Formats: sequence, C-alpha cells, structure tokens
Amino acid sequence: MTTAMQRRHEQDQQQHSDEHDIVDVGNDSEGEETKDDDVVVGADGMYSESFSAQEIALERMAAEATEALARLPTLERLAELRSIEDVQVRRQKTKDVHALLLREWKQDRRWGGMGRHLVEDIHVSFRRGFEMLVKEGEMRQEVNVSSFRQLDNSLHHHHSIEDHSWFPRLKQLHPESRSEVDILERDHRKLIELEARVASGDYDALVEFVEHLMDHLNREEMLSVPWLLEGTGGL
Repeated sequence: MTTAMQRRHEQDQQQHSDEHDIVDVGNDSEGEETKDDDVVVGADGMYSESFSAQEIALERMAAEATEALARLPTLERLAELRSIEDVQVRRQKTKDVHALLLREWKQDRRWGGMGRHLVEDIHVSFRRGFEMLVKEGEMRQEVNVSSFRQLDNSLHHHHSIEDHSWFPRLKQLHPESRSEVDILERDHRKLIELEARVASGDYDALVEFVEHLMDHLNREEMLSVPWLLEGTGGL
C-alpha cells in the first residue's frame, strides 16, 4: 500500500513538473513576441531597428548637421543654408542654427551692447507682434488688418533706417559681405510686395509674410551680431 502511494505521489510530482515546463515555454514565447514588438520586419523579411531608434538616430544626425553649420565662418554658413532648395527646410535649418548661435552670443561677455539691443529690444518686438497676429487669426483664417498695419508701419520705419543708413555702412565696413547685405535689402522689398495682400485680409499672405520676416531676421542677426559684439557693426 505504501509502495502504491509512493508511486502515485511520484506520478503527481512528474505531472506537476511537466505542466510547469509547459507554462515556462509559453512564457518564453510571449517574451519573445514582446521583444519582437521592438523591431520592424521589412518587406524582405529582414529585421531592422525600431522606429524610435531610427528617429533618435535621425535627430542626432540633424543636431550634428546644425552644429557643423554653426561652426562655419559666417559667409560660408549663409551660403550653405541658401543652397538648401526646399524653402521650408531651409528656413527651419536657419532657425535651428540661429537658436544655437543665440545661446552662444548670450554667453559672450560683450553681449550687453548693441548686439543685445538689436536682438532683444528691436527684433524681438517684431517677432512677437507678427507671430501673435498669425496665432490669433489661425482658427478663422483671418487677418486683424488694423493691428497688422500698425506693426507694419513700425517695421517700415526700422527697415528704412537699415536701407538708408546701416546697410550702406555695413557694406563699407565689410565689403566682402556686400552680397549678403544685398540679399537682406531684397528681403525688405519682398515684404513690401506681400503687404497689399495681407492688408486685403489674405491670411495665407500673412503667414508667408511672417515666415519670410522671421527668416530675414535670423539671417540678419547671423551676419551682423558677430560684428556688433566685436565693435565693427556700424552702430
């Protein structure tokens, strides 16, 4: 009797052990499936990196490209940016490079002079004002024409000083940069061309006006702030 009970007990233990092995195999399988969720199977059946890993790699490459552009001499940097054919891509890359340079300028011990005044006192008022117009009109795709004209009058006054006084002085002080200053002057004329459409209530024209202005300010600061920091900016 005792022997029979022992055999029965051993059989129960073996069955329990077998069931435990089955459960372990199932868990291992589920673990592998979870792991597979982190990879992407291509059309050729090959595994590739996960989307998140690819995105991280692309972001790292973009950051390195921005850093490389920021390290170039000013005229070479502006020429490289201008070589980007897609307008939106070019404007975004210019914005990214400008943001990196701005952080560096603010750490410069000479930042408290005309460079800071141009960026933080003059240009920032135009940036905030015109960007607010875009944001306020976005839902209904409309333009607050009265506010636009008020801001635009101030912008005209600022650009008039640049066109008739500051830009000619920059060309004299830095003749190697004459072509870049010419481009800034053409930017002013482009903005004037867009004014009539914006004043008629064309929201798309407002968006283009503001995007063009922001890009213009970014490039103008890239060109002029280093000179202003070193005291050769003509102001």
